[in-house]
Amino acid sequence: MGSKPSGSAGFQNANNLETPVVFNQAGATVKAIMKGTSISNNSSSYNNNNQRKIVKTLNGYLHTVYESMGHVWYERSIDNGSTWTLMNNAKPISGISGKSPSGSIDSQDNDYFFLVYQEEEPTTTLTERAIVVSRIKYTGEITYNEVVSTLVSTSTVLDCEPVISSSKDDYLVVYKVMNSTSGQNDGSYYYLYTRAANPNIFNYSSFGLVQQTTAVSVHPSLVSLNITHTPSDYHIVWQQGSTSGSSSIKYTKMVWNGQTMSFLYYSEPSSTSGYASNFNPSIAITLNRPRVVWLTENPYTYILEGNLRTGNLNTWGMLTRFSYGSGCSVESINVNSRNSLYGYVVAYAGDGQAVRYYKPNVNLAAQPTRYDNYVQLSNGVNYTDMAIQTLNTTSVPYYFNSTTVDATLSKTSSDNEAIKGREIVFNNGKSNLIFEVNNIKVDGKTIDFVEIEDTTVTKSNEEAISLFETESFFLTDKSNFSFDVNYTLIDKENLERQFGFEYQLVDVNTNIAIGVLEKIETSKLDSEEESSVSYTINTEGIGSKQVKLKLVVAKNVADNIAIISTFSTKSDLAKASNKVISFDETLSITDYALEQNYPNPFNPSTVIKYQIPNDGLVSLKIYDITGQEVKTLINQEQSKGRYEINFDASNLSSGVYFYRLTSGSYTKSMKMMLVK
Repeated sequence: MGSKPSGSAGFQNANNLETPVVFNQAGATVKAIMKGTSISNNSSSYNNNNQRKIVKTLNGYLHTVYESMGHVWYERSIDNGSTWTLMNNAKPISGISGKSPSGSIDSQDNDYFFLVYQEEEPTTTLTERAIVVSRIKYTGEITYNEVVSTLVSTSTVLDCEPVISSSKDDYLVVYKVMNSTSGQNDGSYYYLYTRAANPNIFNYSSFGLVQQTTAVSVHPSLVSLNITHTPSDYHIVWQQGSTSGSSSIKYTKMVWNGQTMSFLYYSEPSSTSGYASNFNPSIAITLNRPRVVWLTENPYTYILEGNLRTGNLNTWGMLTRFSYGSGCSVESINVNSRNSLYGYVVAYAGDGQAVRYYKPNVNLAAQPTRYDNYVQLSNGVNYTDMAIQTLNTTSVPYYFNSTTVDATLSKTSSDNEAIKGREIVFNNGKSNLIFEVNNIKVDGKTIDFVEIEDTTVTKSNEEAISLFETESFFLTDKSNFSFDVNYTLIDKENLERQFGFEYQLVDVNTNIAIGVLEKIETSKLDSEEESSVSYTINTEGIGSKQVKLKLVVAKNVADNIAIISTFSTKSDLAKASNKVISFDETLSITDYALEQNYPNPFNPSTVIKYQIPNDGLVSLKIYDITGQEVKTLINQEQSKGRYEINFDASNLSSGVYFYRLTSGSYTKSMKMMLVK
């Protein structure tokens, strides 16, 4: 509390929680800053999800740090987040001003945690910034609070975004440097590595550039394995900008071998996201595998979605995508692991929707009483020990909410049911086509896609396509069969070649297509087309069959093909158009057909598709320009259905060839060109 004139008023009992104010002279004025628990006047307190804002010490106490009123504050909860207490005698941790706090459990002694933040003091021409590290015991005692780096910058808005992580008896601090006095003025990220027998004495062993970071690198997230001494392993991700305005997520592993810092496995987890805008990463570590989450933005709808990907050295597994559905954005996503490093949880929030969290191979669940914008996750011995901390930015003061992870992650109600799906991303030049199928149901039962682990790495485009296939299910003439389709074509003008694919209903017993449910051709799509369609299939006439859904794609249609598992909510259906398909009228095969091979011209192989409406002998042969037969592809009995066959012309010379289909009284020939 301050008074004017100085000393004209004061507290009667300054150390009491409640005390009268005593005025010592007439005309005195009093000004006081009041700070309550779990509130902030800064709506951006949790914007930096790359920084860890909540940690749990070994005794079960929760500790949270955040920015409010231009200072860094520290609160503690001894009842798993039900109630909170302002620590440090209800005073801010920072000095004159502070921001961007980030915490980490002390791996050497889990009864302590580390805090790093940015402290600054404006001067007449420069802004002096200090990176401060504190070590705090679970009791709230601050064992040290030291400036570890002082920076000078002419910028008044620089956010150094410091992050910290601990690995046994050492720790690493990473922060952005804009220091005109020492020449380190490129805006890249630098690290301070400290290894000491006494954790209360800061004496760094190494300082240097985080390799591959630049002036447009932002939002670093840092984690350590916590179980080794030498070498010490740290994993770091960050958002990497570009001159074109796009952004990607970059990763590298930092290893201290006792003398030098090495940087290994530099890679890009966001390479298969399908979108040019990837930002705000967060990282956790389980079984020495980095788990990275981040946000993406659809360039046409501006809707934000969450992403998860698991790494193994310099390779990355299948991507998992989280969304709230059409019109609702995921504004924040966070990941953390159990203390044992054998499990992890992802939580996300935004747009007034229920906060959701995910544990692999179990389920997606919601907190129906939490509709906040930003989310953080703590560590914990078990899943039930892991706390979810959210920030509600509806009105000032902005308030924090706490809850814990449900160990079973079961659905809380039918309204919170997650819709599972699968996406495929075709990367062709600088263009991407993203195609998703979800919410497949037969007679009210959800049909899942074939199971894939998040660590799965596909070795070819063909293997990736094979994973866009459902488990088998049974259909009859009376089945209620439905599914939803979403697709987006990005930058059609940059397509290197046009292509197409079919989504087929296949008889499991014969492996023959009995219907094409969706057919996409890039030549018929607008450059910025996005579509959502809800399909209902009238199965009358199909009989009784064990079937599956699969994607059929010609070879060499894309430079890279990626598969993504998706989780969304029922709001996906709100804006979808509805389309009813009758099996008898639309899907059933009533005519013979022979399609143009694709690609054409080709080298050395191409795909030929045809269909027959009746069972019978089928012949498909290749002829050269003189009419001489050069190869027989098919000469056998086949059942009614749609077929495709790959023709490999590796042993043939360049030139014009013909292929002829004969079945019953039907004969048709088409021309193709081999160019070597």
